[in-house]
Amino acid sequence: MPTPLSRARLLPLFIIVVSLLGACKPPVPGTGKVGQKLDYQGYSITVAAVEFGEDFPGARKARDGYTLAALDVIVASDRAKDVTFRPKYATLVGADGEEHAARASGRDPALEEVEDLPKGQSRRGWLTYEVPKNARKFQFRYSLPPAMNDAELQFDIEK
Repeated sequence: MPTPLSRARLLPLFIIVVSLLGACKPPVPGTGKVGQKLDYQGYSITVAAVEFGEDFPGARKARDGYTLAALDVIVASDRAKDVTFRPKYATLVGADGEEHAARASGRDPALEEVEDLPKGQSRRGWLTYEVPKNARKFQFRYSLPPAMNDAELQFDIEK
C-alpha cells in the first residue's frame, strides 16, 4: 500500500504525464479552399461553392453598400457520436478582421443546425452572410466544440 511519502514522490510524475497528454493535440488542418474538404477528429467540412449577389430567392435583399455571400457547405461525420453543426459558430471574416454572422434569411436550402450527426452521414445547405460590397477576400471559420480542443476549421474565400 502506498505511503503518503511515496504518493508525494509520484505527484510530480503524474503532473508531467498529464501535461504531456494535454500537449498531444492532433494538428488542425491548414486553411482550405473552395471545393476542398477539411477533416479534424471525425468532423468533415467542405465549402463546395460560393455565390455573391444582391439577393437570392428566399433571402432578404442586402442593405445599400453590401452584398450577399452564400456558401454551399457540407458537414459530414466520421465519428460514432457528437458531431454537431451550429451556424452561429460559422463566421465569415473580412480581410479587415470584421466578423459577419450567418443571416437567418438566406439562400435556400439553408444549412440548419445539426445535432449528433451519425457516422457516415452528411448534411448540406447554404449559409448566407451580408458583407461590404467592395470587400474581395474573406475567411470562412467554423469553431468546433470545446471538446475538440477549441479547434477552428478555416477556408479562404475570394470574390
